[in-house]
Amino acid sequence: MYSHAELEAIESASKNKNLYGDLKGTTMYISCEPCMMCMGAILYEEFDKLVYAATLKDSNDNYCKEMITNIDELAKYSKSKIEIVKELHRDKAIEVLKNHKDKIKNRILITGAVSGADESSKEIYRKLNSIIGEYNSKNMQIEVYSPLDTMKFTGNDYERYERAMNILKDTSIVIAEMSNISTGQGMELQEAARLNIPILIIAKQQSKISGLVKSCKNVQDIIYYDKDIDSIKNEILDFMKDNYLLVHGSFGSSFSNWIPYLRREIESKGLVVYTPDFPTGVGFQNYENWSNLLKVYVEANTINENTIIFAHSIAPIFICKFLVENKIKVKRLVFVCGFNNYLGIDKDYDIVNESMYFDNLADIKNYCDDIVCFYTDNDPYVKYETEKEFATTITENQILISGGGHLNSESGYIEFPELLKYI
Repeated sequence: MYSHAELEAIESASKNKNLYGDLKGTTMYISCEPCMMCMGAILYEEFDKLVYAATLKDSNDNYCKEMITNIDELAKYSKSKIEIVKELHRDKAIEVLKNHKDKIKNRILITGAVSGADESSKEIYRKLNSIIGEYNSKNMQIEVYSPLDTMKFTGNDYERYERAMNILKDTSIVIAEMSNISTGQGMELQEAARLNIPILIIAKQQSKISGLVKSCKNVQDIIYYDKDIDSIKNEILDFMKDNYLLVHGSFGSSFSNWIPYLRREIESKGLVVYTPDFPTGVGFQNYENWSNLLKVYVEANTINENTIIFAHSIAPIFICKFLVENKIKVKRLVFVCGFNNYLGIDKDYDIVNESMYFDNLADIKNYCDDIVCFYTDNDPYVKYETEKEFATTITENQILISGGGHLNSESGYIEFPELLKYI
């Protein structure tokens, strides 16, 4: 079975009654309040006591969307009385939810063909796991699934398919070893393309990769190797790296405010960073011209689900509009003094900003689930209420810097160390 943890626990205990005994009258401990389906199973099995930590609302806020259920009302329909202990160690459970979400946002799926007797193929996947582990130890926690994990799964064909599709839902990169191709791998790649997940193809020299695979827009690169996959380790690690885009505001440049500082800090970590200079000034700065420049980066596959964007002033609303209209997902957005309304203090600023504004701002949450907004309470250009409204529309992760002005060089922000946390 591939389902919610409560159901798996009940099924496992039911199959091992010599170990667990009868479930009637026992206690279930779970890290999060059960959904309607799981609560129904708990009541059916006549558990005597239920203890949970995080609430369903906590899951909504920090992990994944769940339908809010009143389990006290459901308990009234139980065949026997059940005691419910709520929110025990809730704070710790919320941290677990947050950490797991961060982990699955960095999930990598390795696909390929392997059989139980094929030791050479197994060795390829062991080495791939090792290469990814090397990246993992230097950067962030990553969850990896490979054919070696699939071999351990004992479900039937439908359950294996369901498991693969569920894993793909939270996958950020697919690495497909295509020296030999299986039917299952074909289905995984088809679903990855549908979900717009970046795909890296690797294969032995002389392997035949179909034109259909080569032409798939999600295939970012195809790397061939001779006998040893270690020979392409650096290419694989380069593909997995995050890349960064720093976007200046109106009448700005890649050399203004804190952008040079942040670029140096990112490059010092050996990471890739882009700082384009967008057209500025009346008659030059507008949404169309800025979009045309940014599309060059999109066509070069440098803006994707591994991209982290820092944007200042008018740039946050431009980035939101561009990503939504072009249906592009990114890893993280860090916005500084963003707004979505006329300033009303300078005619030229209002002229160059006018085409950037965007009615469907909240839609950006469909294209990035990690958004941070910095704003201040004394911005000389943008009202506090305007910056606060912008931030509240798109994220709960808001940082107010009291007395920070427009968080630019005029306010003393040639350096901005608070941003380094989000590299």
